[in-house]
Formats: sequence, structure tokens, C-alpha cells
Amino acid sequence: MVRSLTQKIITVMAVFWVLLGTMATLAIYSINVNRRSNAYLTTHTAQLSTTSYRFSNELYRAVKETEIYLLTGAPAARAEVFDALDQAQQDLEVLRLLNQEDRSLIGLPPLTEGSQTQPVNIYALVDFQVTQTLRAVDTADEAQRQSLLADVGAIEDQLEQFVVENQAQVQQEVDATNRKLEGFNNRSIVIAPVVFTSLLLLSILLVWLLRRVVVRPIKRLSRITSQVAAGDLDQSIESTSQDEVGMLQRSFSQMLVNLRAQRAQLREQNANLQASLENQQRLFETVQLLSAPLLPIREGVIVLPIVGHVDTQRAEEITNTLLHGIQQRRAHTAILDVTGIAMLDTHVMNLIIGTVQAARLLGTRVFLAGISAEMAQLIVEQEITLTNIQTYRDLSAAIAAAEQGRQSIVRR
Repeated sequence: MVRSLTQKIITVMAVFWVLLGTMATLAIYSINVNRRSNAYLTTHTAQLSTTSYRFSNELYRAVKETEIYLLTGAPAARAEVFDALDQAQQDLEVLRLLNQEDRSLIGLPPLTEGSQTQPVNIYALVDFQVTQTLRAVDTADEAQRQSLLADVGAIEDQLEQFVVENQAQVQQEVDATNRKLEGFNNRSIVIAPVVFTSLLLLSILLVWLLRRVVVRPIKRLSRITSQVAAGDLDQSIESTSQDEVGMLQRSFSQMLVNLRAQRAQLREQNANLQASLENQQRLFETVQLLSAPLLPIREGVIVLPIVGHVDTQRAEEITNTLLHGIQQRRAHTAILDVTGIAMLDTHVMNLIIGTVQAARLLGTRVFLAGISAEMAQLIVEQEITLTNIQTYRDLSAAIAAAEQGRQSIVRR
């Protein structure tokens, strides 16, 4: 399946954001674990340690005050016993709640039923033993008092064992919490560099992909475009991919092919036009030569037909042809046939009059033949002066007039 450039970039960016999200999630999870672990240490483990310590001290105080009461019979000691038991009972309620909390956060299993009931059992034992001792002390003799002291001493041993076990439980929770934090921190130390390295490599990959797929082809297209703009169409572009950049390359390559074809077609058309212009120039030169031929029809009489367009340059050529013909033929009469002039206007008429005046300076009579009705109307409308210039409708009339004039000249 061919992927477009947009799909490639979206894929890379999706992976990039997934890794970035993973790293952010890991950081947030690490913060939460540290916060919850620290909260567990401060709200549960520390409270458990403090309450257990106070609970044990209150039971110790109840036992010690009982021993004092056994030895002295002081009422204050008896009151201290009951006060210590009341304080211990309050701490027992707190311990019962703390022992029921979930310890899975720090990776420890729930406390066994025996561990949860241990504070209750030790409190019940002390409460029973102390209460019984206080009731029996008033009627007991010395031997019974010693027996009661021994029983109270035995309770102290059980209290010491309870304190040791309770401290072990608290230490176990502290150690478990520290191990959990340490283990998670170690995993974070391993995972974070991996994710960061992956992000770095992915960024490098994205930059490389953009340079390879976009920047380099665009630079090459820009360079070739500059060369094409300078007139060099003999360039070629290879398609490097099937994505949008490849489509642009193929389109530009097809454009170059079309431009080269158009250039070849234009060159061919230019060559054809050049050949046509050369042919037209040669034809024009031929027409120029043929359009003003000097025709001697009688001795001393020449005819100069004027055909085609007449401009200033053409008028000079006609004048030169006429004057040279008059000199060479010793002509006394020249007939200018204007029947074949393409367009007769004031400018052309003035040029012809100038030619006639130049010929008359050589002593030659000049006739104008081929004056049509339109030409006569133009001469009248434009008030063109044809003084001393004889005009005739056609060439035959002008030739006849020239023949009569020649005969008159011969008779004289």
C-alpha cells in the first residue's frame, strides 16, 4: 500500500506523541506513586507506629500502677490504672481501624486475623488481669499479694512480646514502602532514558524523512526551475516517490516534455515563416523589377507601366528608371501607364507628378494613361494640379496621341 507524504508524517507524529504521552504518563504515575506512598507512610505507618507506641505505654502504665497499688495501696495509683486503661481502649479503636486498611499499595498482603486481633487480645488480657488484681488486693494476704505481683509480672512479659511484634509490623511496612519506591524509581531510571532516546531517534527520523522526501526534491525542483526560466529546457526530473512530492515531480517532468515539444514546434514554425518571408522578399524584388519595365514602342517614344503599390522608395526607383530610359532611348515622349496602381491617393499622385516634372526637365513630353473615373474624381476633390500634363483614358489613346505628335515633329 502506497502511503502519501501526509500519511507518513501523521504516522511518525502519532508514534512521537504516543512516546511523549508514555513518558508523561510515566512521570505522572511516578509522582502519584511517590505521593501515595509518602501519604501512606505519613497517614498510616507513622500513625500506626505512634498509636502502637502509645497503646503499649498505656498498658505498661496500667501494669506498673497496679504493681504500685499492690505495694502501697495508694488510691492515686488505682485511679491511674483506670485512666491508663481508658487511654489504651481509645488507642485500641484507632489500631483496629489502621489494621483493617488495604496494604496492597506497598505490596504487602492484608494482616491475618490473628495479627488484627492481637492488640484486642493483649488489651483484654491486661484489663482482665488488672481488674481482678484490684478487686482481690483488698482482701488478699501477703502471700496472695506476692502471687498477684507474679501474675502482673507475667503480663509485662507478654506486653514486651507484643511491643516487639508490633514494632516488627511497623518496620515491615516501612521497609515495604521503601522497597516499592526504590523499585519504581529503578524502573523509572531504566524506562525514562529509553523513552527519551526513542523520542530523540524519532525526532531525528522525522527530520531525515522531511529532508529526504520534501526538502531535497523541492530544492532540486527549484534549481531546475531556475534553469528552465533561463531557457534551458533540456532538463530531466526523476520521480523519487509515489506521494504528493512524486506527483509534483511527474507533473513538472511532463510540463518539460510539453515545453520541449512546443519549442520544437515553434522552431519549425519559425523556420517555415523565415522561408516564407524569404520567398516573399524574392517575389517582392521580382515584382519590383517587373512592375516598372521600360518599353520602347516607337522611335523616341517609351512606355513605363506602373503596377502595384507606390511609396516614396518605389517612386524614386520609377523616376530613375524613367530618366535613364529617356537618356538611353533619346525619347521625346514618355507615357506613364497608371492603370495597374493598387491604390491612388494624394500622396501617390504627388509622387507621380514629381516623376513627370523630373522627366520634363529633360525636354520630354509626358503623358498619363489609364486615368479612371475614380482617379479623376480624386484629382478634382483633392484639387491636385496637373498643369501641362496630358492625361488619357487608356494606354492606346496615349500611344495614338504620341504617334500624332511624333509625325508633327517629323514634318517640321
